[in-house]
Amino acid sequence: MKKVFSKLFALVMAAVLALTLAACGGKESNTVRVGIHANEGGATLFATALEMGYFEDEGLDVKVTVVESGPAEMTAMRADNRSLDIGYIGAGVAWNALDDTGNRLQFVYLDTLSISESLIANPAKKDVDIESTWAELYQALKGSKIAIPTDTTPGSWFKNFVAKVNTENNLDDANKLWIYSETDAYLAGYEAPNSNLANRIEVVTESNENLPLVYSDYDFVCGFAPATLSVIADGGVEVANTASHLPEYTFPSTWVANVNWMNQNPNTVQKFVNALARASEHRANNIEQSLRWAEQLTQANEGTYKADVMIAPSAHDLYDWFKDFDGTGYEYMKALYNEKVGNVPQGNRVKTFPETMNLSYMLKALGAVVEK
Repeated sequence: MKKVFSKLFALVMAAVLALTLAACGGKESNTVRVGIHANEGGATLFATALEMGYFEDEGLDVKVTVVESGPAEMTAMRADNRSLDIGYIGAGVAWNALDDTGNRLQFVYLDTLSISESLIANPAKKDVDIESTWAELYQALKGSKIAIPTDTTPGSWFKNFVAKVNTENNLDDANKLWIYSETDAYLAGYEAPNSNLANRIEVVTESNENLPLVYSDYDFVCGFAPATLSVIADGGVEVANTASHLPEYTFPSTWVANVNWMNQNPNTVQKFVNALARASEHRANNIEQSLRWAEQLTQANEGTYKADVMIAPSAHDLYDWFKDFDGTGYEYMKALYNEKVGNVPQGNRVKTFPETMNLSYMLKALGAVVEK
């Protein structure tokens, strides 16, 4: 079955490349409008490429915007009068690359594997920590109130965490934890296993950057670095993170690009991705330097960004992951696809898995790095 899928995937990818090449024509722009995020995963690769002069080597004029959130970035990239051409995204808004309606996006590069999501307890209200058993976590979560940036990766992460708490405790439906939220979009497609108020977890939508300011009002907060690191520094107690409790939900953070922009500027796209590939190799071997560059770029205090909240593959790693259509890289992307397919707005066509990606630029760029 894998061989059949690989052949079909190869045919689709070849068709995508052919369409891209057929669409090009006319003078391309060497200006690239880029969206990045103010965190470890969202800024280190771009900052490395910038500081190492890789964009300049490619003759590109990059205009960077540090976006406030993934949803705002998607709006800027998918609007008819878009203000961004390409950008880094976390898993939370990755469904946009699956949506075949309106101004479409495609995945073009894998940046990091995110392990920055974490659940933090307010010790004044909940006596649990990273060593607590699944049974203790179950009891602590019953009837709790938690702040989460629900439209970002921690939103889906927490749903998976609650499901695992239920599974690990071998609970029947009547005793399972369930989630309530006044944010309707967060509960789209979710079905509570019961209606017992004692088992309810109330999720309140708060922005990630606001978590350090509001965490004392809640039993728990769930978010991503650097906000979560600030909460911990202020006395919050980490209860769970991706590496400790949900390693099976280690999703890739990626770069997505506007399809129309790619069709109009294929050579520019290749140059940009070339810079990312070179930066992946340098970052993997100089992670602390890349973190400091990212802090400078996003105006974060020195020492804010930490290496242990992400897995940053080298260009050689990425090439090994993606050189075969049944490789590790495609497994990560398929897991992301399966997780996000339910977030595409009802009524919109969902792309097939191969349609979500145009990795021809990445493979060419990685091959050039590996051959050196």
